[in-house]
Amino acid sequence: MKSMKVAVAVFKNIVAPRLDFSEKLVIYDMDNGKITDKKTVNLLLDYSLEIVGLLKEENVDVVICGGGPRGFLRNIYINGIEIINGGFMEPDTAAMMFVENKLSPIFTLFGQGKGRGFGNTGKGLRRGFGNKSGFGKNRKRFNKGGKYGK
Repeated sequence: MKSMKVAVAVFKNIVAPRLDFSEKLVIYDMDNGKITDKKTVNLLLDYSLEIVGLLKEENVDVVICGGGPRGFLRNIYINGIEIINGGFMEPDTAAMMFVENKLSPIFTLFGQGKGRGFGNTGKGLRRGFGNKSGFGKNRKRFNKGGKYGK
C-alpha cells in the first residue's frame, strides 16, 4: 500500500452515519499499511461543497463514512476521492479495518445499471442504478395484446 491520507467522518465519537452531518474529520496519514500520523479537523461548515474543498485541500485519498446524499457523494467521487462505508464503529477501528481491507466502497451507486428493470410479469422499460436492476414499468401494459394491453 502506498502512502495515503484517509479521513474518517465522526459524529459523537463513532463513524458518522452521514458525511454531511459529521462534527469532525479524523485524518490519518498512512504509509505501507501503518498509521504514521493522526489529525482532527472540526467541521463548522454549513455547505457540503466546503467539505469537498477541505478534503481536496488536505489531499485526502479516501473518506470513510456511513453515507450521504447522492449528489454530495458523487461530487467527492468525481474529485478523485474514494468513498468507503464505515458502519458504526470508532474512527481508529475504521482506519485499521480499512488497512486490513475489511471495508467496502460506497461508490457502486454511481454506475449505470447493467440489466433491465422488471414489472409484474415482464421486463421493464427503465434502466437500473449502479449494479442493481431497475424498477421499470411492465412492458406488456403498453403493447397491444398481452395481459394488460387492449
